[in-house]
Amino acid sequence: MALNIRTVQPKDAKALREIYAPYVETTWVTFETEVPDVEEIRRRVETYHFQLGFPYYVAEQGGETVGYAYAHPFHERAAFRYTAETSVYVKQGFEGSGIGTKLYQVVLNDLKQSGFHKVIAILGYPNEASKRFHEKLGFRETGVLHEVGYKFDCWLDAGYFEKVL
Repeated sequence: MALNIRTVQPKDAKALREIYAPYVETTWVTFETEVPDVEEIRRRVETYHFQLGFPYYVAEQGGETVGYAYAHPFHERAAFRYTAETSVYVKQGFEGSGIGTKLYQVVLNDLKQSGFHKVIAILGYPNEASKRFHEKLGFRETGVLHEVGYKFDCWLDAGYFEKVL
């Protein structure tokens, strides 16, 4: 089936939440510990994409939303304005199908065309699959912050990755 990647719309919030929830509930991929409600997801879409103008895309296959990727400010200070932080989430059962790579490439291209210089990805560790994924896309690990998150009754590390656009 063909993959369609399009710009996010506020009406996508429910589907995005359904994709994101298992990551919050069962993995270290995100440091969120409670699944945000649909209104909070909609607020993030509105803020990051429609108010701040950052790229935010969804992938559809056979009429089903199967992933999404977006960028948001890395830091609020003005000197960081050419640096963005990125995230990508793929629906369970579709991992390893290339959807995440395609989504990420669209976001990275959009950022580059918009004049961004650098992209940051922060990975919950341990997570070898995400580490390999980001390295494949040209990111390089720049450091690890040890025991900065606490989830599932254990301390988590955060790996910092960067890519020059």
